[in-house]
Amino acid sequence: MRLSTTVEPRTKLVAVCVLAHLGLLTPAAKSDPAQLSFVSIQPCRAVDTRTASGFSGAFGPPSMAGSETRDFQIWNSPSCSGIPSNTQAYSLNITAVSAGPLYYLSAWGTGGSTLASTLNAPDGGVVANAAVVSAGTDGKISIFVTNETDVVIDVTGYYIATTGITGATGPAGTSGATGPTGAAGAAGPTGATGPVGMAGLMGATGATGATGLTGLTYQGTWSSGTSYALNDSVFYNGSSYISLTAPNLNSTPGDSPNWSLLAQQGSAGATGAMGVTGATGPSGVTGATGVTGATGATGATGVTGATGATGTTGATGVTGATGATGMTGSAGATGATGSSGTNGTNGATGATGPTGSSGSDTVGASPSGIPYAVSGSSGAAAWMSPAGPAQQTTLLASAAVIAPTWCTPSLTVWSWTGTSTTWSLFAVTPSTTSTTWAASGSAILQFTTTSTAGNSNSATASNPVSPGTIMVLTSGSSTSGAVPNSDGGGGLMKAFSCNYAAPPS
Repeated sequence: MRLSTTVEPRTKLVAVCVLAHLGLLTPAAKSDPAQLSFVSIQPCRAVDTRTASGFSGAFGPPSMAGSETRDFQIWNSPSCSGIPSNTQAYSLNITAVSAGPLYYLSAWGTGGSTLASTLNAPDGGVVANAAVVSAGTDGKISIFVTNETDVVIDVTGYYIATTGITGATGPAGTSGATGPTGAAGAAGPTGATGPVGMAGLMGATGATGATGLTGLTYQGTWSSGTSYALNDSVFYNGSSYISLTAPNLNSTPGDSPNWSLLAQQGSAGATGAMGVTGATGPSGVTGATGVTGATGATGATGVTGATGATGTTGATGVTGATGATGMTGSAGATGATGSSGTNGTNGATGATGPTGSSGSDTVGASPSGIPYAVSGSSGAAAWMSPAGPAQQTTLLASAAVIAPTWCTPSLTVWSWTGTSTTWSLFAVTPSTTSTTWAASGSAILQFTTTSTAGNSNSATASNPVSPGTIMVLTSGSSTSGAVPNSDGGGGLMKAFSCNYAAPPS
């Protein structure tokens, strides 16, 4: 193997053999005359995936995810200008910035493949490594990471194809004697340019190596609250295990078929023999006891003072005499009762007014056993409930009226509940056994009360009804079928009349 070196204006280092040995030459570089030149540059940062890096687009965030491969066209990075697009390989410093374990990072020329690790950071943190990486398809490199991480790529130089090395110059021959200058001959024609030699054949592409086994993902000490993925490994009770399923939640390693033992904790070694107890050193000499100091003299006790004399008790004062009780006064006399007044004379009884004419109860037909009475100024007849509770739910006094003669029905409804309701007046065929009566066609009149409490609404039928027509007021807008024989009652006051009208001509 030969490493040739040539110096050019930009300080180039020929390193063809090194790159060929590393397998980093692209097919285009290998088709050149087996020689590349290294061009060193002022180091520049081409890629930074960290969020606050200031980079964007294909050369900036987001961070790379676990098992992700991302391509970078290094020569086209805005922050590394001047790298030619025909670069064959890059001299790089690759840095991984990871918050957790990064088992390995690989770099290669895009379009190829590799099983090699460029750097490892099993404990996370910031780890960097220098690498020479070939320029693959469109001058790109590919980066693969096993775990989530940020990637920073700095460029220190690049490799480009050059011409072959110039051989050494041979020694100069001895100069002969100078002959006389001959006459200048005519200039000969320029010879034809020789043919260009054929390009060498490209070597066959080597077979792709087998894909390596999927690596383990270490997740630390096993936790029952963590959902583990396939190939996650954990530490549990001194041994390590690998997850065989996903998701793998709350299954104890060693007691579950979801785990397989990776490394068994070894048995404890035998306890070593106790060492011999060393000899006890000699006791030191006891120092002399110091002299006890003299006790100081006790001071004299002071004289106790004399107790003072007790004073005399004063004499008790004399109790005063109780005063005499006064006399009770005599009761006053009761006054005389006044005389009763005379009764007034009774007023004369007023004359009895004339008796009004009896209302007609012979107009119209009444169902057998159901009486009705004329009510209202217009002489309309209202159904009345027979005595007893048995008929209370079938016939109500305000439920139905019968037209005593040809008349035009009118109705007024007052609402104090504030509810908007549609009301209909139907002609019906009554029943003594049912709470619904059959309607005899469409409604005679119909209207809707307003939703404001205290308002009233009135309506008058367009046409008169014939004598004996039985009418029921009901809420709702039904036009046929059964209708209740009650008007619903609550929240409403009603006034009904059937004013006399001439029969239709």
